[in-house]
Amino acid sequence: MLGAAVGQVVASVKKPDNDNYLFDFVTSVVVDKNGIIFICDEANERVERWVKNVDHGEIIIANISCWGLALDNEGSLYVSAFDRVLKWPGNEVVAGGNGQGSALNQLYAPRHLFVDQEKSIFVADYINTRVVKWSIGAKEGIVVAGGKEQPDGANQLSFAHSVVVDQMGTVYTVDYGNHRVMRWFNGSKSGNYIIGGREAGNGTTELSMPSDLKFDRHGNLYVLDTWNQRVQMFAIDKSSCIAGNF
Repeated sequence: MLGAAVGQVVASVKKPDNDNYLFDFVTSVVVDKNGIIFICDEANERVERWVKNVDHGEIIIANISCWGLALDNEGSLYVSAFDRVLKWPGNEVVAGGNGQGSALNQLYAPRHLFVDQEKSIFVADYINTRVVKWSIGAKEGIVVAGGKEQPDGANQLSFAHSVVVDQMGTVYTVDYGNHRVMRWFNGSKSGNYIIGGREAGNGTTELSMPSDLKFDRHGNLYVLDTWNQRVQMFAIDKSSCIAGNF
């Protein structure tokens, strides 16, 4: 609950004699409109589903080195893993799946992802230092941010780790290695950093190895400031609504 001083445990270790109750390196969590929780348990190579008022989870995808999760507006789940994005139910490959690499039909260690209202998938393609958009049925993606190796220029990213997109098609991405959040307007060849900068820091306007970001319905941006062990909230431009499910 917003403003709460303490949290409520909704999924945790319950019975150590049963591996289905143990988490080991959770990398992503999403909640659908019915309150069902989906958890990427990366080290255990599985995705779990936790229903309300139940004290254990159900493994829905096994043997998958997952990282990111996203839901579309119909409740389908998207999972990034190794060199691909899967859509569940069905485990259909909807992005990548052609081995790890830098070609436009490939992904290399994809991290977090975002699905817009048209069900286009935006993938933070970590090792390839880019954000790639895959439309429904596409055989390859389109680079919408980065992809220019790893320095710190306006058209470059150093390990793309997370992405969200607003209804105008503006891409916001965590530039992990440059300790900043970048904004790329729709169709732009370069971006501008809106939070952080080239150096790591622990000030209120600084970041250190940020790894995820999300908008709330009011346009506030929340950034997981990993090495500073905190979550920061920033008031960005509130004039545009944010598309997608959060």
